[in-house]
Amino acid sequence: MSPTTTLIGSGDIIVGAWRNFRRNIRTYAECMLWFVLLRVVQWGLTVLTERFIADRALRFGVDILFAIPIMLLYTALTISLIEMVASQLRDGRAGGRVTLRPGLRKLLPLIWVSIIVGVLVSLGFIVFIIPGVLLLVWYRFSQDFVILDGLRGRAALIASKKLVAGRWWKAFTRIALPGIFYMVAVMFVTYLCYFIASAILRDSGAFFGQLTTKASLPTAHVLIKTVLTAAINGLALPLFVASDLILWYELKRAA
Repeated sequence: MSPTTTLIGSGDIIVGAWRNFRRNIRTYAECMLWFVLLRVVQWGLTVLTERFIADRALRFGVDILFAIPIMLLYTALTISLIEMVASQLRDGRAGGRVTLRPGLRKLLPLIWVSIIVGVLVSLGFIVFIIPGVLLLVWYRFSQDFVILDGLRGRAALIASKKLVAGRWWKAFTRIALPGIFYMVAVMFVTYLCYFIASAILRDSGAFFGQLTTKASLPTAHVLIKTVLTAAINGLALPLFVASDLILWYELKRAA
């Protein structure tokens, strides 16, 4: 098939991602708990360093040391989530489970490709905004080729660019519109939950930034906000993953 073959529309991508989300809501809720746990652990470690390490430079260094393994675990869970969502979309079946083992196997190849893409896109934005956007779309699907097709490094970058070749604008709109739609939806849900929580706790400052320092916020309220934010973001992540994967599969089908 030629690159001019009709692609799925942005609205269909949004609907497809939502239908997959509804079909697998229990699985995604379990996955969300992992992300919440990691965020709470990170928050707890930050509270401990603030309490027991007075020197700011030392505290910053310790926070970075704690953050690195947590970020690696978060990335490994995201890899496993991408594999699970891909399987659900490909087979049309609900279910699955996110575990660390599959993600850990592909962690280093993904990090390497992500670093390359990040450097290239950053340089593009530094030179001029347009080259940055161009590179961002070209290499958008490099992580999918790494995780799902087993490609590495330069091969994943070439495959992603080739997939988008001749269909850059179509790919751009189908990446941007579903992403913006779900981003606005997540923001709405987040602030709605903040509003409800602040009304229950009678403390709007903890949720809407009306207080100037973290020290002036009740620790329990900050923890509640941390859990709420992590839960919403963790539950929404499959929507963004599914949107990207639906387009990826369609681009491959229409290639």
